[in-house]
Amino acid sequence: MTAKSKQAYRFIEKALEKGPSLTAGLNAKHTGDAVRDVLLFAATTQRTIEAAVTILKDRGKDTPSPDTVHRRLRETGAEDLVQLFTPCLETVFREAKRKRLLQSPKRVAIDIHEKPFYGEAEGTVRGRARQGTTRFWAYISLDIVQARCRYTLAALPLTDKKMAAGLVEALLRYALRWIRISMVLLDRFFYRSDVIRAIEGLGLDWLMAARTSRRLRRMAEQARERGRPWFKYAMNPGKESQTSFHVFTVPAEKGGGFHYFAVSREVRYLRHWAGVYRGRWGVETGYRVKKGFLVRTAVRCVYVRLYLFLLSVLLHDVWELLGRGGVGISAGLFRDRLVRLVLGELRVGVRGFPVDAPG
Repeated sequence: MTAKSKQAYRFIEKALEKGPSLTAGLNAKHTGDAVRDVLLFAATTQRTIEAAVTILKDRGKDTPSPDTVHRRLRETGAEDLVQLFTPCLETVFREAKRKRLLQSPKRVAIDIHEKPFYGEAEGTVRGRARQGTTRFWAYISLDIVQARCRYTLAALPLTDKKMAAGLVEALLRYALRWIRISMVLLDRFFYRSDVIRAIEGLGLDWLMAARTSRRLRRMAEQARERGRPWFKYAMNPGKESQTSFHVFTVPAEKGGGFHYFAVSREVRYLRHWAGVYRGRWGVETGYRVKKGFLVRTAVRCVYVRLYLFLLSVLLHDVWELLGRGGVGISAGLFRDRLVRLVLGELRVGVRGFPVDAPG
């Protein structure tokens, strides 16, 4: 094992040693760390919790039952779940700062993620019919989207769409603790006056795809006729919630027509900024990678699903840091070493860091 690899696995253990450990009662047979190890094994092997428990027991591990794991997850509220992961993620961010990966101003993307949910449950939200349901469990995430620095800084559950502006502000305030933000890129879902005012209240610039209306399309056509494909636009004119910003259009690459963008300030080089916005799709690539760290489940409890999602975020961020930090570890090898950590096949030093490994 190379010196760089040893350093990488020491860091993995360092990031995970602070949690996310689900608190166990005084009389509990298994500790919170034992529950966490089941979830780590399930995440890195993309198995269900039930399958992970079976394999770990076959390997001689003293492992809690699947019912115990699920109960610990269900008994932890959404806010507590987020807090469980904060120390782990901040270990990653501190290491990224030490490596000077977070020094320059960053563009960030805020996205909503909706996963189909069948039936009624507290904590789910309604949306357009998709995949046979109008009910979804949802979360909002904030990601750095610039090359060589693609971290998910935070994610919060969305249990009421009226809460969106408050969640966006909370995400941005947290991100500002770690980075300087040059531009906030947002999904069309956030094309709302309360969200816009929350962002501008923090003194930040923003860019998003605009929802079109007859009035907006008419104003855009008039602006293009004057040879100026941007114009000042007022959302909710004459109301207390009125918000003003700029709108610009660029021709669509296929099929004719135009793409409409809303932005906080007048910008030049419109195609450049349209390209910047398209760059936020790097977030989707990152979430495809995160699926490689996601526990398989059919559980209906929203909080269980939130925990499993946040665990995949943490593991992805650690892997991203190791790759961008020069270690060059593949996702497959990273998962393999995590499995060996859980199984105890990596020898552990006195401070809880792996000091050696076969191969």
